[in-house]
Amino acid sequence: MQLPLHDIYLFIGFPVLIGLGLNTYNNYKKTKNQSSLYVAVGSMFLASSLFFTIAPTIFTHDPKNIGYFAFIADISQSLFLYTIWLFAIKITLRTKQYWKVVGYLVTTSLLVASITEAAIRNLNPPYGVTITNLSAISYDIVITETPVYRLLLGLEYFSMILVGIYYWRNSFTAKNSTQKLRIRALSVAFIFGPFLFIGLPDVPINPYINIKDIGVSIIYLIIGLSLLIGHIANRRNTTNKT
Repeated sequence: MQLPLHDIYLFIGFPVLIGLGLNTYNNYKKTKNQSSLYVAVGSMFLASSLFFTIAPTIFTHDPKNIGYFAFIADISQSLFLYTIWLFAIKITLRTKQYWKVVGYLVTTSLLVASITEAAIRNLNPPYGVTITNLSAISYDIVITETPVYRLLLGLEYFSMILVGIYYWRNSFTAKNSTQKLRIRALSVAFIFGPFLFIGLPDVPINPYINIKDIGVSIIYLIIGLSLLIGHIANRRNTTNKT
């Protein structure tokens, strides 16, 4: 059985994003903080994108079939970034209602453009994703990146930097060191994630991994570690209270 071992960040990112989504949604239910809701919804969209990138390739390597799932994955990624843009507009423009409306219109137009580009790239030959066999047990998922795709992706990912700066500023008012750690971990992920995902080249280190995979994997591991530390701290607090 072959697996996409070359794309290790997909395997790390999926469970981490599910954990982040559930964690922030539980926090939203307790505090009604809309920031948590945006992150929860966005995390689930991005987790869906990773799932539809990985799972279908385990069962088929046909470019046309994979193209359909790649289209779903791209829609999920665009919805993730659309959610983050809505969050960024809310925290940066605040009371400027006119500019908020303009921001929503521009962001929605960007979403439509991204989905249209994804349809053209993934649903027509030569299709947006191809599989490169590396060995009897491994293959690489190769995503076609057109200039238009990279331009739209860059515009969409800029929202993450704005949200990352917002979280870093908020970390100074955290109630305790654990909360500060979690907020700063998210901040680092949101600020550096776009640079690593878009800016790092696909330079292979060995047949199974490249520089971009390592960089993005580190971001996911930082988030995962912060979630684990937060979970341990919450259990200790619960134990101490009882």
